[in-house]
Amino acid sequence: MKITKIKIVFYKSNYRWWSRLIKWWTNSNYSHCELYVNDRYLLGISDEQQVRIKRYDLSPKKWDSIDLKIDDRLEWIVNDFFEQTQGAKYDWKAIILSNIFNRRKQDKTKYTCSEWISELLDLRYNIFQPKRYYMLTPQDVYDVFKKMISQNKRG
Repeated sequence: MKITKIKIVFYKSNYRWWSRLIKWWTNSNYSHCELYVNDRYLLGISDEQQVRIKRYDLSPKKWDSIDLKIDDRLEWIVNDFFEQTQGAKYDWKAIILSNIFNRRKQDKTKYTCSEWISELLDLRYNIFQPKRYYMLTPQDVYDVFKKMISQNKRG
């Protein structure tokens, strides 16, 4: 897919009960994150329980976003990573074992929303240390990218 615009989007609404629960448990403002491509498509893993792309009209009342500067490398990484992971299932076991029981367990063929986003974007930006993507929450991803953008503006 030709990518002309890309954002990381973070779900902030309390519309669904599990959004409120996730935000409470992770002590964060966000319950979910994905990429928003060309002001038209959500790209990531969500309700459908697998990595997918779907047409979506983004509501600023429900989502916060961070614009990313698109370049050939980022476009290639997004398309390649999506192709490699398309159809991968949601990793509920990692959510329970890593985030509830602190067991740091994951299935390398499955993803959580923040795990998929951080692993993909780390291929371009190399900003997550350590590389334990399965431990990240949507708020963690937001904080890392806000800090990166702030540093880029200063430097």
